[in-house]
Amino acid sequence: MESTQATIDPRYHFIPLGESTASRAHIVYQYFNRWWIVHSEKGLAFWGKGFGSPQCNENESIAKRLRPSWGQVIFITEVRVPCNVNDYTQ
Repeated sequence: MESTQATIDPRYHFIPLGESTASRAHIVYQYFNRWWIVHSEKGLAFWGKGFGSPQCNENESIAKRLRPSWGQVIFITEVRVPCNVNDYTQ
């Protein structure tokens, strides 16, 4: 993955790839067989608050069409990220 100086919208946040597949002992979101938008240094991309809005899709062409200039699209068989009900409050 190439490093890029493109500006990242502050509404994105990320989770490192190594943390996204780690076993977790609490409530999680699980995503299976998805094409993910990934930042080369920050990891998997999420939009807005929490991890309920992953930037991934089952269809590779849709993920590629939606990726920002700094993103790369990769296929991951399973991702686990924390689920916090407070992500849905204002």
